[in-house]
Amino acid sequence: MRRPRGGAVKAITRFGAALAVAAAVLTFGTVGAQATPDPTIQTMLDEVTTANPGARQIDADTVRLANGVEVTASAPTPCLYKHLCIFDGVNLTGRQWSFYNCGFVNIGGAGWSDRIQSFDNNQTLGTVSIFMNWSGSNWQELYRSRAREVQMSVNIVHWTDGIWVC
Repeated sequence: MRRPRGGAVKAITRFGAALAVAAAVLTFGTVGAQATPDPTIQTMLDEVTTANPGARQIDADTVRLANGVEVTASAPTPCLYKHLCIFDGVNLTGRQWSFYNCGFVNIGGAGWSDRIQSFDNNQTLGTVSIFMNWSGSNWQELYRSRAREVQMSVNIVHWTDGIWVC
């Protein structure tokens, strides 16, 4: 096998370096750029923290409530196993809340009153979550979702103000 000569080696090396930079730009946007937090996600996290006393933010996109429920805010992504995900758009689109662990979550006080348009209950098989409406004086059950259930467009669940996850 013949080895490339000096000029060919330099060209191959430059080409390889150019490919590495191109891959970095495609993967990370621009070389050396820092990811900036989405202000919409932070607003959602602030609202759920305020609406649920004792809640605290534990990372860039997740709040842990006092009862142990973890609430993650994001753009639409596939609903992870053992999570209940709600969306403010039909067909699992729009902004998304993902709930993990069992307990009550006040979503109405977090700006999500009457906003659910679709949901994915991807908790363990048979796990039930209850969608609740605040009447002004008490919580009323709207719907019980048994995992595994996906609703691409909802009707009565749209009026949800709180959820008993699990």
